[in-house]
Amino acid sequence: DFKNSTSLIEKALELSPNKQSIIFELALNYLNIGKPSEALNILEKAYLSATDNDTSKTAYIIALISNNQDKKARQIFGNDNAIFNDPIIINAYISNKEYDKAISIYKKNLIKDPNNQDIYSAIVSIYLLAKQPNMAIQTLKSAQNKFPLLKAQIDSIIKQIQEGKY
Repeated sequence: DFKNSTSLIEKALELSPNKQSIIFELALNYLNIGKPSEALNILEKAYLSATDNDTSKTAYIIALISNNQDKKARQIFGNDNAIFNDPIIINAYISNKEYDKAISIYKKNLIKDPNNQDIYSAIVSIYLLAKQPNMAIQTLKSAQNKFPLLKAQIDSIIKQIQEGKY
């Protein structure tokens, strides 16, 4: 369990203060026990000690998002699509219930790749998580126009949403 293992990982970090894998494990534990600010503190140090490490960069951005510091993440890393289009980063927005940001990223991706069914599915899923079934249905109807061969499947999903089964 995360609470009990945290003290052991903290001790391991004392013994090996620059070991990235221990830092990431401790940060994950902090996030899982509801201590996002502690995770942010150690991930910031990890990132600053190895700014060329993509894993520490991604982990730091996730910690910033988890601490409602998206603005700071964008100040530090710019609006680099390669970073903020990463599914791991998008999932951080979803976990933080910042559904509008995740949807916005996917909609921009849809403009670039309008035939990507996975993007439509992701947008629909996020709308359902955000308890916006009408927007999910609207997105499904757009997908249905784009992919007429999927009409029967999409109609079935729309019906299930309308019946409250999603």
